[in-house]
Amino acid sequence: MNFDKLDMKKITIILCMVLGLVSLNTFGQNEATIERDIDLEKAITLGLANNKRLLIQAKETQIADNNVYLGNAGLLPTVNLLGSGEYSNNEQELTIRTFQPDPPEITFDESGVESQNYAAVLQADYLLIGGFLGKYRYRILENQSNLEQLKQEAAINGTIVGITELFTQIAGLQSREELLNETIAVTRDRLKKIEDRKQFGQATGLDILRAQTDLNEDLSTLDDVILAKTNLMKQLNLLIGLPLENRYRVNVNYALPETENASEVIEVLKANNPEIKLAEAGVTIAESQLGLVRSELYPKLNLFANYGYVYQKNDIQQLAELENIGATIGASLKFNIFNGNKTRKDIQNAKFNIESQELNKLDTEETITTAALQELNSLKILENQLTREIANLDTFQETFDRTRERYYNGQATALDLRDTQTALLNAKVQVSDIKLEIVESGVRLESLKGTLLMKN
Repeated sequence: MNFDKLDMKKITIILCMVLGLVSLNTFGQNEATIERDIDLEKAITLGLANNKRLLIQAKETQIADNNVYLGNAGLLPTVNLLGSGEYSNNEQELTIRTFQPDPPEITFDESGVESQNYAAVLQADYLLIGGFLGKYRYRILENQSNLEQLKQEAAINGTIVGITELFTQIAGLQSREELLNETIAVTRDRLKKIEDRKQFGQATGLDILRAQTDLNEDLSTLDDVILAKTNLMKQLNLLIGLPLENRYRVNVNYALPETENASEVIEVLKANNPEIKLAEAGVTIAESQLGLVRSELYPKLNLFANYGYVYQKNDIQQLAELENIGATIGASLKFNIFNGNKTRKDIQNAKFNIESQELNKLDTEETITTAALQELNSLKILENQLTREIANLDTFQETFDRTRERYYNGQATALDLRDTQTALLNAKVQVSDIKLEIVESGVRLESLKGTLLMKN
C-alpha cells in the first residue's frame, strides 16, 4: 500500500463511538485565544497526512515495492561491457628451444621491449538452472513488500489510537476546565455574599477567610488543569504535524458503540488485525527462506555468450601480433559436494525459524484476542457506570440547587454549599470521563479488530 497514493476516499474511519447525535460538551480557553476548533476526525486526517513516522514508513514501503522485479531476483540475464588495456616497456631475456642440435636454444636479451594488450567484450550471463534460486528470491522480495505494507497499516492503526488517546485526554481536561470555571464563578459569588453579610454582622472574618481559601484552591486546581492540557496539546500537535504552540478547542461527539459478541470480534480480528497479519507474513517469509537455502542442494548451470575484440603485440615473442574478433558461447556447471555441512545446518536453522515464526503467530493471536475481550468487558462496565452516573448527576444537581437556595435564605452554611458544589463538580467530571473512556475503549477495540481502515 503506497502511502503517497493512499486514497483517503477509500478509508473509512470506524469511529461509531465518536460520531453520533449526543454531543459531549467540552470547553476550553477564552475564545479570543483560540485559533480554531478541531474534531477527532480532523485530527486523525492531519495525523495521517503529516505524521513523520508514517511518512518514513511510507518511503520504506515504496522502497520494498520498488525492489520487486525479475532482475533483482536474478531471473533475467545480465549484460556487461568489459574492456581492458595494457602497455609495458621492459627489459626482457627470452630463451627459445630450437629442437636442433646446433644451436639447441636461442637467447634474446633486449631492453625497451614493448608489449600491448587490448580487449573489448560484450558478455551476457544467465543462470539457467539454480535449484529455483531465482524463484525463491522473487518470492522473498514480494513477501518483504507485503511486510512493509502491513507495517504501514499497523503504524496507521497505532497513530490513530495515539491521536485518539491524546485527544480524549485533552477533551477531558478541557471539560474539567470549564466546570472549574463554573465552580469558581459560584465561589466568587459566595465570597461576595459573605462579604455583604459581614457588613450587616451576619458573617465573620473567618467565613470570608474560608470562602477565599476555597476560591484559591479552585484557582490552583484550574492552573494545574490548564498546564496539563497545554502540555498534552503540544504532544498532539507533534503527532498530527501542527506547530507546537498551536492552540485550539477540541470537539468530541459521543454515541454508545454497537453491542458486539465475543465470537464475532474474534473472527474479525483474526482476519484483519495488522499485527496478526505481520506474524503470518513472518511465517511466509521463513518458508521462502527455507526454499532459498535448499536451492544450494542443486547443481547450478550458468550460460554465457560474448562478442568482442582482442589485440596483443610483443616485440620479442614468437607470436608477434594477435588480433581476434568474434563470438564465444559457453556454459559452466557447479555442483557443491561438500561445504563443511554449512548447507545442512542452514536448512536446520531455517526450519527452526519457521517453527519460531509459527509460535510467534499463535502468541500474537492470543495476545490480541485477550486484549479485545478485555476491551469488550471494559465497554460493558463503562456503559453501566455511565447509566448510573447520569442518574446520580440529576440528584447532585438538585441537591446543589436546593442547598444554594437555602444558603441564600440563611438556612444552610457555607460549608454545606461547598460540599454540594464539590459533589456536583465531581459528578459532572465523572460523567465526562466515562464518556471519553468509552470513546478510547471503542477506538482501541476497532484497532484490535483491524477495522479502523476499511476499503470501500
